Amino acid sequence: VVPPLIMPQLIFSGFMVRPENIPIYFKWLYYTSFFQYSFQVLLIDQFQGFQFADCDPLSGDFCPLGFGVQSGDIWIEKVMGYSVDGAAVLQCWTILTAMLLALILSGYWVTKLQAKTG
Repeated sequence: VVPPLIMPQLIFSGFMVRPENIPIYFKWLYYTSFFQYSFQVLLIDQFQGFQFADCDPLSGDFCPLGFGVQSGDIWIEKVMGYSVDGAAVLQCWTILTAMLLALILSGYWVTKLQAKTG
């Protein structure tokens, strides 16, 4: 039962398929995926304030943002499309906490319902 529920959330979380490439009829999976919010928080934690080495496309480097030293903040905003401010992280944590509470409460409700009938 779990793989058919988890795989669409993982595929449409923004990690495997970019949000702008997700068909409109699957967009709801992007917004309901807990992987998307977890991925965004981990990405900001890993790359915020990070400085990549000098990038020189003439020597064969892949430089999506051009020449010179690349900032992790710029990479998160330009390449990944996420905001690096504290409000974005707080929003992700709030949504993840709400999803966890909903899962706990629904599990409690189902367990209580089964105890009454069984």
